[in-house]
Amino acid sequence: MCEVVGEPPAHWATVPFGIPLRNVRCRIVAPSGRDCPDWVAGELWVGGANVAAGYRNDVQRTADRFVEHGGIRWYKTGDIARYWPDGTIEFLGRADNQVQIRGYRVELGEVESALRTVPGVRHAVAAVVGTSAPTLIAAIAGDPGEVGDVTAAVVNLLPGYMIPRRTVFFEQIPLTANGKLDRRAVAALLEPGATDHEDGAARNDVEAALAGIVAEVLGVDSVGVQDDFLALGGDSVLATTVVARVRDWLDIDHALVSDLFATRTVTGFAERLGAGRLSVARRNDCRLSPPLPRGRRIDRCGSPRRGLA
Repeated sequence: MCEVVGEPPAHWATVPFGIPLRNVRCRIVAPSGRDCPDWVAGELWVGGANVAAGYRNDVQRTADRFVEHGGIRWYKTGDIARYWPDGTIEFLGRADNQVQIRGYRVELGEVESALRTVPGVRHAVAAVVGTSAPTLIAAIAGDPGEVGDVTAAVVNLLPGYMIPRRTVFFEQIPLTANGKLDRRAVAALLEPGATDHEDGAARNDVEAALAGIVAEVLGVDSVGVQDDFLALGGDSVLATTVVARVRDWLDIDHALVSDLFATRTVTGFAERLGAGRLSVARRNDCRLSPPLPRGRRIDRCGSPRRGLA
């Protein structure tokens, strides 16, 4: 492929592969085996007269990488790319950089491409930390004052499950000895406790209770107090459920769905509710029961003023 580039246009987040050379065919293929439409990421297949017969003395690798389709021999590059409407192919990353987040297949290169469109971002890396509850985190090289709210900047570019739950800023992204991105070093720096960034721990009982409620409603293992409710997959129906449980469990009648949508984090929601004046103890001095596993019910009486026995 080739791309003639002078000064890269300002709207480019990356320098693309370009367009196929003569006698070279390219497909962007989805996991289903179908061709992807413009702007949709998939694996790049290359076909044509320049495709080799296979790997020398490696039958298994040849079978994995070379396929016949439509009477053409194709080479599966392992690169994740997408077509622009003008026929240009943009490289997004490698297939081995695909991860699973809450059951969704996420291409880290696609996340990084969106992050690089944010003004002030010099370089961006998406990484997953944690094993029991994998968390998508963004490492940004740039001035936090210049970059601003990364989540708000990419919310219209990525689906909720692909929006990083946390952003960490660095002066420079770690590179290997040959100048390539060192993903292992980045992931190590993003592990909880590895940076001076707060990891989202609750500061008081009310924040802890709210985080537990939100996590249970969203069906995730845990929620940090700075995590974005919408980025985690929250919507108006789930927000209504959260508020209903807050009113019931914390006895806070003035909790509103609009408060949750306006703040979108546990910390902001708690401040709206006046966490400093609240306690997780009910007015009848009964302590708040912790959230139970999904599907289980708790047997307890409601507040007398609600008319329950």
